[in-house]
Amino acid sequence: MSRRTTRSRLAKVMNIRELHANPPQVGLGSALASWVPRMVLRTLLVGLVSGPCAGCLVTDEIMFENEPNFPPVILDAPSPTAPIGSHVWIDSSADVKTWPLSVRVRDKNINQPLVAHWRVVADAERKDPSFEPLNLPPGLLVRDLKILVQTEALELGTCHKLELVVSGSFFKKVDPAYFEAVPDGAEDDVAKAVWWLLEGDMHASAEEKARLIDTCNAVNGVVASDSVVDQP
Repeated sequence: MSRRTTRSRLAKVMNIRELHANPPQVGLGSALASWVPRMVLRTLLVGLVSGPCAGCLVTDEIMFENEPNFPPVILDAPSPTAPIGSHVWIDSSADVKTWPLSVRVRDKNINQPLVAHWRVVADAERKDPSFEPLNLPPGLLVRDLKILVQTEALELGTCHKLELVVSGSFFKKVDPAYFEAVPDGAEDDVAKAVWWLLEGDMHASAEEKARLIDTCNAVNGVVASDSVVDQP
């Protein structure tokens, strides 16, 4: 090996040693650029592990309290022609064979769908007469409900009890035995209202009207009130 080659290799070794002994100085901007990301990453890791929400990751399930289940309330419609609990005199011989009843239902659970069950009971001996369900869609605090009673089905000279129940917990069954049935624990989620329908001549004597009103007391064993609303 020539002396020139030997000197060249010795010079490279000396340069490498000098480089390790005196590393090159970088500018302040470059140093900050490499230091800041490390500090940000360290801060994020420390916050996840030892912060006020230690152990809470984005995959943790967040629990919310259930909304209280307020019971619905049946209200008389504005300017009602048949207040709740009143007697209504209906003439089934009139040209119009239906009698409309309008009420309102208030429920603080605005997003809860409601169902109304209604039926007409003519005789206490007839157990569990059929009923009709009506859906009350959600979205309103006060919801309108209209019932159409077929007057031709009313028995002449007889007091009939119109029953209305509203709930958001009814079983999805139309069997007569499930008229006001709800699961255990939902007994308070039911609103009830009653009207007394008298089929006969509204121009009858006071004695005849009094007799018909007395027959209401025998319907399902419930005593009715004395108020009477005549319907044309």
